[in-house]
Amino acid sequence: MKVLGHIRCGTPDCDWGFALPDTSEARMNECYAEFRMHCIERHGLDQDDREAEMFLDLMEGTLTLVKNP
Repeated sequence: MKVLGHIRCGTPDCDWGFALPDTSEARMNECYAEFRMHCIERHGLDQDDREAEMFLDLMEGTLTLVKNP
């Protein structure tokens, strides 16, 4: 499935992005892994946090970290 070609971080003023020419399982897993590392390095996500979720909005072309309270 052809999508947007590029996903960006949903945090305002953040410059992270990832090329996403298709939504194959392998490419999506790579995107999520790189986004998780980005969130650890730039947005203060604890490396051991397994509660935080990612929200992918294909219409907006964003991937956003959602921390559960």
